[in-house]
Amino acid sequence: MNNNKPLEINIEDLESKLTEMREERLYHYFVAMIELVALMSLSRNMAGINILQDIYKIDFVIDCFLNEKIGYTLRSNFAKLLNCLHIDKDPLEPIIVPTLTRVWQDIVV
Repeated sequence: MNNNKPLEINIEDLESKLTEMREERLYHYFVAMIELVALMSLSRNMAGINILQDIYKIDFVIDCFLNEKIGYTLRSNFAKLLNCLHIDKDPLEPIIVPTLTRVWQDIVV
């Protein structure tokens, strides 16, 4: 932060600006955070997907994935995010959960 203002960097310039500032760790942290978000929505985790879809809109994710000015590592993490969060999210078939317990009052004698 500079003078209590957040640092705003265009995502295309993120790697070069942070390298210039000698903050490569922040760039690697950002790349790891995008991968973590993709992993949080893996396996159709609807609790995570519902929250993360509002933060990472499909237009933003597609733009970052297709942007050739962004490094391959970050783009591959955006591809994982696109797949887990927006493409492969709906259940393929309904899940029927069996009732494994009985309530005593429901048993007819």
